[in-house]
Amino acid sequence: MDSIVAATAVLTISDAICSKAGIKRGTPPPELSARAPVYVPSAAGLEPLLHAVSFSNEELSSTLQNSDLIASLQRFSVRAGFHDLNLGIDTDNTFVITPIVETDDELIIANPGELAASLRHHLIKSAIEHGCLEVLRDAFHSEVVAQVDSLFKLMGTTRIATDEQEEGFIRRRYKLLEDKYVDVAIVIDDLGEYDVADPFGRWRTDDLSVRVQDSIDPARNPTEDDHKTLRIVILEGIGRHVFFGYEKPRLPGPFTTLSLDELQVMAELDGSDPLFLWKFAQADSDLHDRTTVQSFSTLDNYAIYRDANHSYYVGDDRPPTFFSIVNGSGTALRVEAQKRIDSHEVLGPDGQRYIEVISLWGTDVAPIYFVHPRHRRRGLFLELANSEVWIAGNNHYSGVVEDFFESLITALSFWLWQMFESKSVAFIDSVGENRQIFIMIEIDDPEKLGQVLAGESDGTSEDRSWIRVVDTQEGKVKLEILSDLFRVDSSDTNSEKFLVKALLDGLKLHVVDGDPTDFVNRLCSPPQKKMMRLSPLTMSGGTPQSLSLRGLSKNTIPRSPWMN
Repeated sequence: MDSIVAATAVLTISDAICSKAGIKRGTPPPELSARAPVYVPSAAGLEPLLHAVSFSNEELSSTLQNSDLIASLQRFSVRAGFHDLNLGIDTDNTFVITPIVETDDELIIANPGELAASLRHHLIKSAIEHGCLEVLRDAFHSEVVAQVDSLFKLMGTTRIATDEQEEGFIRRRYKLLEDKYVDVAIVIDDLGEYDVADPFGRWRTDDLSVRVQDSIDPARNPTEDDHKTLRIVILEGIGRHVFFGYEKPRLPGPFTTLSLDELQVMAELDGSDPLFLWKFAQADSDLHDRTTVQSFSTLDNYAIYRDANHSYYVGDDRPPTFFSIVNGSGTALRVEAQKRIDSHEVLGPDGQRYIEVISLWGTDVAPIYFVHPRHRRRGLFLELANSEVWIAGNNHYSGVVEDFFESLITALSFWLWQMFESKSVAFIDSVGENRQIFIMIEIDDPEKLGQVLAGESDGTSEDRSWIRVVDTQEGKVKLEILSDLFRVDSSDTNSEKFLVKALLDGLKLHVVDGDPTDFVNRLCSPPQKKMMRLSPLTMSGGTPQSLSLRGLSKNTIPRSPWMN
């Protein structure tokens, strides 16, 4: 419980610092260059940042709102003037262990960039003090392995072998396409000999690298499968420095080493190509075979390879004998992955648990997110400036009705975003606790609607709205699709207007300038996207295949490989 309290306090303070400094989630780091001039802010420019890391006693109470949370910061704090500077032969890590300076009147976060490292260090230290380090280690290892499995599933592989737990590492084997394999050794810090006085101490591996290579890349006569096997060592630490080296690969087939974080960035950018990692590892292995390479990160290598049209081609001159890759070359890839995926946790519709969401089309396109497949939930999440909206349904459908439902919640998300982008609407009283709104969608007669969508019925000839508001509560809206009134629209925008009108009524939105009807007509008129232009598509045998959602759609906008 103490650890949960401490983690909550530190992360809340970190979030408050970012908010005060105007740093939003996904803000890229500044580009640094040895040739760029050093910028020293003026006193006026520095003042807001000084305020961002300073918390008066009143502000601290307002931010944390709990005496236990405030008290938990003691372990991260040092009294002003009592910091013992001790550089020795290395850096002074005591400002990582205690990044907060305490005075009578305020707390100053003197080292805000290391709050996460400080929290990690204190959690491990606390586990040692309470005699539960093995429990923490096992939980850490389980989470790393689960994420590895998830990423390889994203890349289209299938686990095909019984897991092997060897001393110091875990083996995995995956099937890639029809004729290739991926052998993986997952090496994770065992937290052994952890130095409670040094958050960046040494991870002692002794002969572990030798044993890992003997396991994944043994010295033996190659088999036919060896030529079709990609070998990967995933090295996952907790911030301690480590040296992990190998002999030259012994078996045919590409070989590479990378961290879980690097694998995630690479998979999120290019995981829709099942062979992307194979191609890179082969090119990287070939480069090391013919050239001396100086590099500190596999992701840096991948950035150079990716920028050169997925090769290490550097010109028509004689190939280099020494290849030095600038540290940090992969930063741009991290920024690109963040913009495209923007994976993060949000409070679920029940208000009790957090759910991971992933950008549907990329943050540069729209703030609309889908639920990570591991949660086995469907629905879309919309991040507006001052509120969060869930759009989902409790019932599950099949065939064309399910396709229609997915198109519908996408269109509702799009139009709600467009309504607020226009800055012409505002909430009155429908926002619930935690600034969340939950829009529930139900279909009154799925069977009848399916007949209309499949072209088996013409539907109604009436030009009336087929979506209505059936219930509104604080933070909750229920919309119902009326099958008797539904029809597949032609080229007009009535369907769009029906959706926007239902959102206006259900959420009790106030139209800032003008009449609601005029606003709906203006918003949905060309050249705005037409989201609900549905047309039944049938296969030769007359079996419904899918529905076409035109305009801004998952078929025309680059999307996350998680959607594949």
